[in-house]
Amino acid sequence: MKLGLVQPGLIPGDPKKNFHHIHAMMESMEEVDLFLLPELWNTGFIREEFSRELEDGRSFILPAMAAFARERKTPVMMGTLAIREEGQWRNRTYVLDERGEVAFTYDKAHLFTPTGEGEIFTPGSENGTFPLLGTTMGTVTCYDQRFPEWVRKLMYGGMRILLMPAMWPLSRIEQMQTMARAHAMTNQIFVAVVNGTKAPGERAMAGGGSVVYDPWGVELLKLGTEETTAVVDLDLSLLESSREFFNLWEDRRPQLYTGLDR
Repeated sequence: MKLGLVQPGLIPGDPKKNFHHIHAMMESMEEVDLFLLPELWNTGFIREEFSRELEDGRSFILPAMAAFARERKTPVMMGTLAIREEGQWRNRTYVLDERGEVAFTYDKAHLFTPTGEGEIFTPGSENGTFPLLGTTMGTVTCYDQRFPEWVRKLMYGGMRILLMPAMWPLSRIEQMQTMARAHAMTNQIFVAVVNGTKAPGERAMAGGGSVVYDPWGVELLKLGTEETTAVVDLDLSLLESSREFFNLWEDRRPQLYTGLDR
């Protein structure tokens, strides 16, 4: 399975410019089975600028991306869009199938308090898995991965690939990558994190460093800080071979883990 990661420079508060730029990046990519985009790529996130009436991500971006998926006959994990629903902003992931239809949505559950995300967005409260390209996938968003219980919950749905859109700052990129690798190893899954990066002449919101790890925690891809695209090929047979060697899921003792919800 070939994942196509798009690591764009993000411009705060300019959905149309961001869309046309990222769409062009995607158009240039070949031999991709699933496109991956980062968090809040339509608007970026600078709290003081978010008080303006920004355009809802569904107004033109969602139909345009659906058309792209249909034309390429290729699914798109759209990363997250800032959308306005019942007067409230939500940080929502959209997954489109090869027909351009919405196959799954997820609202970011854990909002990053240091930047005031909770003052702008309403958090989600549900996660789940979805079938795509013959396997089972799940998704969380950026800060969500600091809560391993939330990721582990997806394993009950049979997750084999974790897709994680992010807008992670450069100063903590190593933490982002270390945690993603830990999720891959402790759950014996593939993990792909796609981050945005700084656009020339714009305020820095994300620092690149998108990564992909296999179920052994082996690094399959690590990008730098530059705006770029990349394709990485996942050998799905590793999902089974890693568990044939030792199966962490079967060796768990859930009766010992009570109280984790306290």
